[in-house]
Amino acid sequence: MSDFNDEALTDPKAGVVPRTKSEADELARPVCVIVADDDDDVREVVATILRCDGYDVHEAHDGAEALELAQTHPPDLFVSDVRMPRVDGLDLVERLRAQGSTTPVVLMTAYKTKAPPGVYALFQKPFEVDDLRTAVMNAIR
Repeated sequence: MSDFNDEALTDPKAGVVPRTKSEADELARPVCVIVADDDDDVREVVATILRCDGYDVHEAHDGAEALELAQTHPPDLFVSDVRMPRVDGLDLVERLRAQGSTTPVVLMTAYKTKAPPGVYALFQKPFEVDDLRTAVMNAIR
């Protein structure tokens, strides 16, 4: 006999009834986002916006730290600056894809850059908050 109580637990958005405790845990788990930017102000603003929207946000100063955080906090999404010390945003994407990760990546940059393959969206700084929110919501669907 299972100790999982499967009484009418549903995800109201999807109408999904979990069949196991792990499914219920997955439905209850907030979406995890790692925000990587060497500019403290930009990183903190992006992280604060996403936290206010209900995401579980972890902050990294560069791509190397983002990859380290991903080991203990597996993300559903990365939001990263392009130009950073040690491991920049483009290297972060390259390393993720080389590891076989399909985790979506949203890049931000103050420089003219084309989105490389494997990137969900690229934003020029400064960007509109609503555009960031929309990209994040669409990337995790």
